Amino acid sequence: MPYSHFTLDERIILLQLLKKHYSLRTISACIGRNVSSVSREISRNSVNGIYSPFKADRLASDRRKATIKAISPGSKKWIYVVDKLNNFWSPEQIAARWNRDFPLEKPLSFSTIYRYISRNLLPDISREKHLRRRGKFQRPDKAMYNSVKPDRYIHEWSDVIKKRQRIGDWEG
Repeated sequence: MPYSHFTLDERIILLQLLKKHYSLRTISACIGRNVSSVSREISRNSVNGIYSPFKADRLASDRRKATIKAISPGSKKWIYVVDKLNNFWSPEQIAARWNRDFPLEKPLSFSTIYRYISRNLLPDISREKHLRRRGKFQRPDKAMYNSVKPDRYIHEWSDVIKKRQRIGDWEG
């Protein structure tokens, strides 16, 4: 099961079960979470030893907002990326050049640049204007492998051919 953050509803249920003095294992089974996730939720979001689902939700939201962005607005990396996109560089080229020119800085990945473009987080940058294929992925029309189809499949061979006693039976 993929990881997801606790919802407010799950936090309310968690509080109700804590008030009934249920064990962490029982609580985790009831809400369908791992025991360590429930324990971490309680220890992280309790204030003065008291768990409140609404405060817990606000604390978790504040932590998510306080995370360091990969490309902070106005930073050297931000200016670099916007400048290169305006010069029609691909995100792959930008990331590779950044990592080569600034090895002591935090590395930059091309997928981060694509994500910022698709979420409109970069000013005046759009897929349609700044990416080479206007944001469309290039895919082949059909698979190039296994394009030769046999006349007959092995399970369609007659018993004489399957024994391979004649010279021509060994041909593909």
